[in-house]
Amino acid sequence: MRVSQKIISISLVAVVLLIGASVSSFLLSQRLIGNIQMIQNERAIPLAQLKGISDAYAVNVIDALNKAHLSREQNLDEVFEQIDKTISRANLDWVAYQQNNLTSREQRLAEDTQQQLFVVVSQLQNNQSELLSGVITLEELIVRTYQTVDELSLRIDDLINLQLDVVDEVYSQSLETEAHYNILRVVYVLIGSSAFAFLSYKIVSSIVTMLGAEPIVISEHLQKMAKGEFRKFEATTGKETGVYLSLIQLAERQNDLLTDTHTVANSVAAASEELSCVMKETTQNAQQEKVQIESVNTALVQLTATVEEMTDNSVNAESAAESATSSVIDGSQKLTASIELTRGIDSSIQATSEVLSKLQQETQNIEEVVDVIHQISDQTNLLALNAAIEAARAGSHGRGFAVVADEVRNLAAQTQQSTLRIQEMISSFQNQAELANDNMLENKRMIERSVNLSGSVESAFKEIQVSVESLSALNRQVAAAAQEQLIVTNDVSSSTNTILDLANLNASAVNQTTQAANELAELATKQKEDLSLFKLS
Repeated sequence: MRVSQKIISISLVAVVLLIGASVSSFLLSQRLIGNIQMIQNERAIPLAQLKGISDAYAVNVIDALNKAHLSREQNLDEVFEQIDKTISRANLDWVAYQQNNLTSREQRLAEDTQQQLFVVVSQLQNNQSELLSGVITLEELIVRTYQTVDELSLRIDDLINLQLDVVDEVYSQSLETEAHYNILRVVYVLIGSSAFAFLSYKIVSSIVTMLGAEPIVISEHLQKMAKGEFRKFEATTGKETGVYLSLIQLAERQNDLLTDTHTVANSVAAASEELSCVMKETTQNAQQEKVQIESVNTALVQLTATVEEMTDNSVNAESAAESATSSVIDGSQKLTASIELTRGIDSSIQATSEVLSKLQQETQNIEEVVDVIHQISDQTNLLALNAAIEAARAGSHGRGFAVVADEVRNLAAQTQQSTLRIQEMISSFQNQAELANDNMLENKRMIERSVNLSGSVESAFKEIQVSVESLSALNRQVAAAAQEQLIVTNDVSSSTNTILDLANLNASAVNQTTQAANELAELATKQKEDLSLFKLS
């Protein structure tokens, strides 16, 4: 068993003993509390009820009769009513008392008391009747009541004494219980103390056995080991056990280990110095290799930049040629559309010229119609004049006809004025139509010249398109060649960068190895210094 387990076992024993003592105290307190509650519920309350019944008859009833005897003026009905109320309250207390848990002896006494209560109540009722009928006097009633109540008081006193006897018995039992538990606690304490002392002795003995020697001897050896003294222990008996034996074995093993460590440290120091010299030469070679690779990489970077610039220029030239081709094609298409549009305009102008010619003919026809209307208005004017002359000849009978003739003449005059304005407008329209027709003819001639010029420009655009397409094809060939050259150059540059990265990693690794070799040499030196502190046999 381990030391910690043994110490825990002692603690558990102490805890168990404390728990036992606590449980016994708790049980005792519960027992006492139960007895007190039993006395309160089964004895104190019934005792109060019995005292109330005894006081009701021995005090209240007798007191009411004595007051009636002393005060002749008091009404007997009121006295008897007060006595009845007292008897009712006493009966209620008696009923409540009978509901308690009664012992067999208490039950027998209660039955005797019940009979006596019945006798008392019956005699009081009979005495009241005889008093009211004049058979007996109030003094005789008081004497008889005293006799019956005294007998009842004796019965109730027996019950009260019984309650007190039970209380004394319970008190005696409580004292016995307390004494029993006190003895039990003393036994627990004695057993616990003995067990605790025995276990403590056994644990201390086992701890000393586990240590194998006195703690002060082990402490002295540990202090020597802390100072670096690992010489073999002297005067060992061969009977050492426990921690002391392990300490002896540790010192011997540590002595051998430190001796081997001294030898290894010397070898490591020599090897680390040799490794440092080799790594210095390797570092110089790696630096020279890195410089040469960086020079090649710089040249490749410049070559790559030149090829990229040439590729960009060829791509830009190809883009410009393609843009020019697109512009030429677009211009040719727009020129063709312009020629078609011009031809459409020419056709539209031709149609408009024909419409204007027809319009001139129609205006001439309108002019002829206007002449006819003018002639009709002249004839209407003459007819209106003749009608006015005839109306004048008719006298008063021709007045209405004269009015109509005047209106017709006015209308004819207005018609003539309108026809004159229409003729003026037609003349102006004919003049404008002739001017428009002349302009249309001039526009037609100019459009014909524009169509001829556009045809020449279209031929020139086609020649430019052929030249630009040839240039674009040449630029594409140059761009493809430059692109291939750029890819090859990038591959070479990437390979060179990889080689440079590897050279950098190699140089870094060499530096780290050199640094590690230096640190190893320093550690070897420090290890030798540290090992020099240990004193070995």
